[in-house]
Amino acid sequence: MRGDARLLGTPAYVAPEQIADASSAGPAADVYSAGATLFEACMGQPPFTAASTGDLLKDHVSKPAPIAKAPTELAELIAACLEKRAESRPRAHELAERLEKIALMLHALPAQEEAARLLGSVGDETSQ
Repeated sequence: MRGDARLLGTPAYVAPEQIADASSAGPAADVYSAGATLFEACMGQPPFTAASTGDLLKDHVSKPAPIAKAPTELAELIAACLEKRAESRPRAHELAERLEKIALMLHALPAQEEAARLLGSVGDETSQ
């Protein structure tokens, strides 16, 4: 971070390019912050934690993001959002589309598991 710059953003969710130069941050910084928020929703803590704000900001810039323990598609999306290079992150509309697909998939899981459980119990009854 430049000595004369002021940080715009919450340190736990701020994109690397926003740390370097807040005036140059664009929509990709929002995608990074969304990835950090999704990571926290899955893991109960932000992707980076540190004893000081300076160390936290250094981690955003230089440390690889940890992998979220989440369904594969969601973990991969979070990792893509937390890419250090802004141009490597999904665009906002891609993030929205992928999140919608993941939500539909996750919403369908309980119904599929219940159907499998019920079909399994029906099979158990017929074999007795």
